[in-house]
Amino acid sequence: MSMQMKIQHEIKGAAAREGLTLTQAIDKWNKTYNKKQTLNNISNKLRNNTIRFNEVQELLDSLGYDITITRRRNTQQGKEE
Repeated sequence: MSMQMKIQHEIKGAAAREGLTLTQAIDKWNKTYNKKQTLNNISNKLRNNTIRFNEVQELLDSLGYDITITRRRNTQQGKEE
C-alpha cells in the first residue's frame, strides 16, 4: 500500500471509528481549527499526495487521535531486514 493510500485509509478509518463520514470529519476539523476545507479539496490533496503533515495532524486531532512515530523492529541504518 502506498503512503498516500495509507494516509487516506487511516483518516477514513479514524472517522469511521468515530461514527463519522469523511465529510463530517472535515466539518469537525473546520470547527475545531477555524478552517474552511471542503471534501473536494481534501480528496484532491489525498489523491495528489499534497496534503501537509500538519493538516493530517489537525484533522486526526479534531477526531481525538494522535500520530505516533515508532522505530521499525529489526532495522539497521533505517533499512528493514
